[in-house]
Amino acid sequence: MSKFVAACSNCGKTFSVSTALGGKKAKCNRCQTVFVVSEATDRVDRAQRKPAVHRSAAAQQKTSVKANAITRGDSSQPRTTRSAALARSSLGSGNAGSPANKGTTDGTHQKLDANSKIKHLKRLLGEASIKTGRVSLLYRINVLITSLLMLLLPIVYVCMIVAVGYLTYYHAANNAGIIGTVRGRAVIITGMVYVAPIIGGIVLVFFMIKPLLARPGTGSRKRKINSKGEPVLCWFVEQVCESVGAPVPRQIYLTHDINASASFENGMRSALLGRNLTLHIGVPLVGGLSLQQFGGVLAHEFGHFSQGAGMRLSTFIRNINFWFARVVYERDAWDEGLASLVDEDTDFRLALLIWFAQLCVFLSRGFLWILMMIGHIASSFLLRQMEFDADKYEVQFAGSDNFKSTSDRLQILGAAYQLMIPSIIDAAIKGKTVKNLPKMITNKTAGLDPKIIREILHHSHTAKTGLFDSHPSDAQRIERAMRANAEGVFKCDAPAALLFSNFDLTARGITDDFYRNEFGVTKQTIRKAKRR
Repeated sequence: MSKFVAACSNCGKTFSVSTALGGKKAKCNRCQTVFVVSEATDRVDRAQRKPAVHRSAAAQQKTSVKANAITRGDSSQPRTTRSAALARSSLGSGNAGSPANKGTTDGTHQKLDANSKIKHLKRLLGEASIKTGRVSLLYRINVLITSLLMLLLPIVYVCMIVAVGYLTYYHAANNAGIIGTVRGRAVIITGMVYVAPIIGGIVLVFFMIKPLLARPGTGSRKRKINSKGEPVLCWFVEQVCESVGAPVPRQIYLTHDINASASFENGMRSALLGRNLTLHIGVPLVGGLSLQQFGGVLAHEFGHFSQGAGMRLSTFIRNINFWFARVVYERDAWDEGLASLVDEDTDFRLALLIWFAQLCVFLSRGFLWILMMIGHIASSFLLRQMEFDADKYEVQFAGSDNFKSTSDRLQILGAAYQLMIPSIIDAAIKGKTVKNLPKMITNKTAGLDPKIIREILHHSHTAKTGLFDSHPSDAQRIERAMRANAEGVFKCDAPAALLFSNFDLTARGITDDFYRNEFGVTKQTIRKAKRR
């Protein structure tokens, strides 16, 4: 009976099945996924199932077709071996980051040899090197002015603390005599007038110093990777850094965000020393983009690092802005405790003192809010210019057309993720969990109504940049990118997921992190709660 090879669309396990089953549904005995048996798979004879040492020269030549398909990122070549079948299943045809693609997060391509991937990606990259030119004089002047302003704001804040503390001390030391100038019940009122500023000043100074001493909250869980576990991904990152002229990150972390970012490991301390660069890669981002699109995103992030002093300044500015936001908006047990001191049974004289203290705290935060907004407006303009500058690296690396397709794809992925959140929460309440978040997001984009996609892209292409926006609008960025009319030095429509040794396994692990970071529990805890 004639047979051919079929591969599970989820786990990549291959089966030798009868041609009579072509086009029918079957269930994988490994992952229990139902898939359609493809009739396009080539037949398998007994000779092809013999050990590799007995293969003919013709069979070896057909195997090499798979390698060439990787280089081009297409799947149009005939498949006569199991390896070739896996290559087509993993790389697909066309652009893996297009909305119409039904997802590239399966694990079939993980069986390809890492050395083969690197070898053929080397051919695509070649001696890729990009130049974006020097930044303008206006940009440098703006950097200087913003730096001085952002440095001035914390100094003003500290001076305010010193001033409040001194005025409180001055009042306590020089105005105690007012209590002895009156008699009778007036002493009580005079005493409150004397004591209230002292209590209010002490409370105010404490609540102003508290944000300086308070430690930031525990960060989200991140997965660290290295060249031993993910050799192809780490090699590709190094090659993009070399093309852009940026230092190679010391650590690479995987997250569950639809984003990628480059930063200093220890904030300001690392920025001053100029080391400990880190790269954060969102696994759902990888699952939804092509290799060319993902390479462009990396080039953009490393473009920030190539800015040198600009990247350090950006870190400084963002830390100052975040610090002011904490001072103004952060509430903790101390704030709640001060508010809880007043109830129906509280003596009105004590209540007046507490209300006065709360008024002082409110006024101080109002003043700090003004400082924060001044700093935010000033820094936002510079941060937008830095984004434009980093966009140049992405455009030169991956091309102007790719920049537009990547921007659109990111909007669609983000929209799909937002639409999924309510159903994920409802499912968690019922004790159900998602197995593979990146794959679910990518599949969601494939199922979006074309009308919704058009609305998403229309809004993205017509949005205006606001005064307080730290990033320019997509419309502005795309306009500049298309004006550059760059071809790019790297082109590959294969899915970015092929950079991973086992993308499906990685995606499932990141899904576990998603439940820990967003819900504070593991998937196993949710399932146990359902059983109980």
